[in-house]
Amino acid sequence: PWYGGQVIKKVVGKEGDILSYDDKGNLWLAVINHERSLPEKHIKVGKHKELARDGRKLTPIKTGIIPKGKVFVTGEHERSFD
Repeated sequence: PWYGGQVIKKVVGKEGDILSYDDKGNLWLAVINHERSLPEKHIKVGKHKELARDGRKLTPIKTGIIPKGKVFVTGEHERSFD
């Protein structure tokens, strides 16, 4: 309700996939081949923003394995509320 518009996202990760940061602060998604439990591909999501447009401090996403029943979504624009 605070945004007042429509937000469209794309599902890029599913349960069992892994989110992690590299040493430069980039967030990566390791898409797992669930039959072999090995990374199939790595997707660079990007760097998190430190501040919102209104100056509020933003909290980066926690890394780890995406839990059962959850997905990871992203938008096309760099300020897409991800």
